[in-house]
Amino acid sequence: MADDAPIALRLAARKTRTLAGEGIVLDLALEARTELEMETVELNRGRTEVLVSALDGGQYGNRVLTGEDYMVLHRHPPLEPVGTRFVAPAGSAWTVQLELFRYARPLPAGRYRIELIYRWGAGENDVVQTNPVTVEVSPAKLLDVQHRWLGGADARDRMSSLWLADGAGGVRWLYQIAKAHDPSVIETAADLDMGRIAPLSPARPAQLNDIAAMHWERFASWREAAGMGWVKVNPYGRSGPIGVVPIGLAEQPPPRAVEPALQSRADVLHALRLGADPSGQPALAWIEVQRQGTTRQRLLPLPGRMPLAAVAAWNRSEEPVSATLFLVESGDRGMLRLRSTALPAGEQKVLHESKAELVGLEIDQWMGFAWVHLVTRVQEKDPVSGEPVERLEIARWSFDEGAVAEDPGWTVALAPGALAASELRQMVPLPGGRGLALLFHKPDGWVVVTPDDRVRVSPPSPGAASEQAQLVTSPMGGVFFIFHEPERGFSALPVIEPQR
Repeated sequence: MADDAPIALRLAARKTRTLAGEGIVLDLALEARTELEMETVELNRGRTEVLVSALDGGQYGNRVLTGEDYMVLHRHPPLEPVGTRFVAPAGSAWTVQLELFRYARPLPAGRYRIELIYRWGAGENDVVQTNPVTVEVSPAKLLDVQHRWLGGADARDRMSSLWLADGAGGVRWLYQIAKAHDPSVIETAADLDMGRIAPLSPARPAQLNDIAAMHWERFASWREAAGMGWVKVNPYGRSGPIGVVPIGLAEQPPPRAVEPALQSRADVLHALRLGADPSGQPALAWIEVQRQGTTRQRLLPLPGRMPLAAVAAWNRSEEPVSATLFLVESGDRGMLRLRSTALPAGEQKVLHESKAELVGLEIDQWMGFAWVHLVTRVQEKDPVSGEPVERLEIARWSFDEGAVAEDPGWTVALAPGALAASELRQMVPLPGGRGLALLFHKPDGWVVVTPDDRVRVSPPSPGAASEQAQLVTSPMGGVFFIFHEPERGFSALPVIEPQR
C-alpha cells in the first residue's frame, strides 16, 4: 500500500456496542490530497473491500465483503451500476455513511474488528486502508415485534418493523426496514432511544397510503395510561420528542386501537380508538397529530353494543375522519354480526350474520382499496356419528373508496390431532386479495395454511420455536416464517414459494 496515496480514509463506528439484529453504521471520513477520479467508497462494484474479523474465535471467522455481496444479497440488477463515479477536487474532504447491512446479514453476537480497503488506481499498490474499529454485538431477547408493509411500486415494497428487545443496557426499541424479496435482508435497524415509556399495548407503525420513498419519517403509536403515545421515526432513529395525546375515552373498558392508524400523504397521523365515552356509551375517538406535533381530538358516538373487534378502511381522499369502519358485534342467541359504518356520516350496513364464535378480523389496504377478512369458528354435529365437528369459516369483502362488495370465502377444517382453533397464532393477508395465511403452533412444530396450501414448518433451531415467530407475505405471494434468535437476530424461512 502506498503511503503517498492521493486519498486518506478514516473509519469510526457510530456505536461500538449493539444488539444482535441492530444495524452497524460506520462513518467514513475521506480527504482527497490531489484531484482524483474515483467511485463512491462506501459502495461500488469492486474497488472497496470491507474486512470483518471475529475477535473471539466464533464461527463467523474472517470475511471480505465487496459490492458483489451487496448485489447478491439485495438482488441488485447485474447491468445497473453499483455506486457512482465522480472527480474529487484536490483538498476536498467529506464524510459518508457505510451501513454494514448493505453487505451482509446481521452479525451474530461477538466482538469484531472492521476495516476497509479502497483501490484508487490500477497499480498493485494503488490501495488505501482505513484504521480498524472494534464493535461488540450482544445477545437480545425479543419481547415484541410489529410489522407493516410500506408501498412503492406496489403495496408491498419495503417491510417496516418496530421491535422491542431486552439486552445489554436494558429494554430497547428499534425501527427496522427490510427488503420485499426476503424480510431477513435488512436495510436499516436503528435504536430509537425511547427511554422509560410505559406502553399498555404494542407500538405499531402507521399505514402509509403512498409511495414510502417520498416520506423520510414514519409515525408509530401505542396506548398509554394517559392516552395515545406517538413518535416519529426514520431509518436511522427517532425524529423529535415522544408525544402523548389524551383521547377523551373512559378508562373502562380499556380503549382499543382500531387498526390501522393512517399516516397521510401530508404526513399527518390519523388514529382511531374504540371505547366508552364519559357516560359509558360506546364511542370512537379520532386523534390527529400534525407534522409539527399539534393535536386534535374528537369523540364520535357508536350506536349499538360495544364491538368485539374493529378495523378501519381509509379513503383515498384522506380527509379527516374519512374512513369506513368494519365492526364485529355479538347478537342475540349466539349470533355474530359484521357491519360497516361510513364516517363521519355514520351510514351503516349489515354485511354478515352467523351463529359462530369470533376468531379474528383482518384488513389489508393501500391507496383507498382494501380487503377485509372475518374469521369465525363454527361447531356442528356430524350427521352420522353425532360427534362435534369444528371448522374455520373465512368470509371476505373488498372495499374501494367507500363501496363494499362481498367476495368468495373459504373453509378450513379442524380436527383433533390435526388443527385446532386454540392453536391458531396469527392471520396474515396474502397480497392481491388472495386470502389469508394462517399460522398454527402445535406441540411438535408449526403449520401454515392458505387457501391453496398446507405446509408444516420445522424451525432450524430450538431458539426459533418461540411465541414471537410470525408469518410475512411477500409482494408475489410467497410466505416467510420469521423467527428471532437471541444470538443472531431475525431470520426468514421461506415456506410457500411466490406465485409466478
